[in-house]
Amino acid sequence: MNQRLIPCPEYVTFTNLRRYLDYLSDPNSLAVIRENFYTHNPIPRVEWDVQNHTILSDPNSLAVIRENFYTHNPIPRVEWDVQNHTILNADAIMPQDYEPEYPSRKEVSKAGYNRIKVEMKTLKDVINLVNNSALKANNLHAYVPKHLTEIRGVIKFVDTSISEEKLLQSIECDGMVKGVKRIYKKIIKDDKSIQMVPRQTVIVSFYGNKLPPFVYINSCRM
Repeated sequence: MNQRLIPCPEYVTFTNLRRYLDYLSDPNSLAVIRENFYTHNPIPRVEWDVQNHTILSDPNSLAVIRENFYTHNPIPRVEWDVQNHTILNADAIMPQDYEPEYPSRKEVSKAGYNRIKVEMKTLKDVINLVNNSALKANNLHAYVPKHLTEIRGVIKFVDTSISEEKLLQSIECDGMVKGVKRIYKKIIKDDKSIQMVPRQTVIVSFYGNKLPPFVYINSCRM
């Protein structure tokens, strides 16, 4: 069954606004819901003083700024059918195919003096952000800290007869393997010569910042 979101005037958010508008602009939706929303309407009607280009607010602000904003006004005026309590200009408020300007952005937070941390949803979004020409044009630099792009894990009891190259090709896991390095034990012989003896421990580097729970080497779970 196709369920519709019931508009609640006490809970209007950016993410549910379009679905609210669809409901409120539909004359076939429940009239009691539309009437309740209309009575407690949280979506403001922008009231302009057309002559002075003010939102019935400060007439002492710069007139050229007010006129420019009025001409390119991005704040829509909600038009209600008062009798049926339906919104007549839903698409003017938010088009059906509207998407946020940065749909790939997950979170933005402060990371220190003159720095911010931006979390993206996918690796492709990260690459696009780092290579964004608008940042360079404004003398801004985006980079990915190494500890977020690579993580290492230790695997023990790996047969010493398997080379690093062979391990790199044979490892299967829920992640992308960047490299493999075997641990060697340094032995100083009686003649003071040095011998590097391979151990059954290897360090595996993965792309990203999360280790897979396990890996398979030649179909053996490690």
